[in-house]
Amino acid sequence: MKLSILFLLYLLVIVIVYFTGGTQFSYLHLIYIPILFSSIFFRIPGGLLGGLISGIMLAIMPLNTFTFQLQTTANWIMRLVFLVNFGFISSLIFKIITDQYNKLEQIAYYDIITTLPNKILLKRKLDELRNKKTKFSLISISVENILEILSLVGHSQSELVLKEISNHLNSFKENSNFELYNSYTFRFEFLLTNFGEQYIEEWTIEFIESIQNNPIFLDKSNDSHFFPSKL
Repeated sequence: MKLSILFLLYLLVIVIVYFTGGTQFSYLHLIYIPILFSSIFFRIPGGLLGGLISGIMLAIMPLNTFTFQLQTTANWIMRLVFLVNFGFISSLIFKIITDQYNKLEQIAYYDIITTLPNKILLKRKLDELRNKKTKFSLISISVENILEILSLVGHSQSELVLKEISNHLNSFKENSNFELYNSYTFRFEFLLTNFGEQYIEEWTIEFIESIQNNPIFLDKSNDSHFFPSKL
């Protein structure tokens, strides 16, 4: 789809430039449009290739299509260099903007420590399921003895505690219909979609038994440095 769009843009620009008189007229600057789209679609490789293709296409275009006056070699080489640099710079700018947007999105919708989706995405997902009338179950899990845990391991280890809890809970996801959210600092939610009541009940019982019988180790090399999974 993207390649088709770029092909049509390049073709359209070349046709316009040709039938408006050639490269000596201002319609030539329309070539920046497909280069920008190449940069947006394919980042730096796309920007460089887009600039190169544009330069070559305009190099074979006459300076004046009515008299078929050709361009000088220096003219089209300079334009080629300029367009390639334009493609590189524009793609670099788009990459920086996209990276910054992704960072902001990560902060806004995901927990910084566990990297799990937060309560905003959970609410959005629940609204979506309700609108589609999809059957779902929400299992909320909170760490009730967190003060005891932090007293045992030290507050400096709180981030490690969170990471280990999230990793442990992630291991219970059986397929894509299981989603885990970190709605608050020490509260998690399992969202299960399209499962029957019996399956949910059996899974919940197995989950509770596993949590009670299996500790979460903070440091497996040191058996004294762990806390029991009382969730």
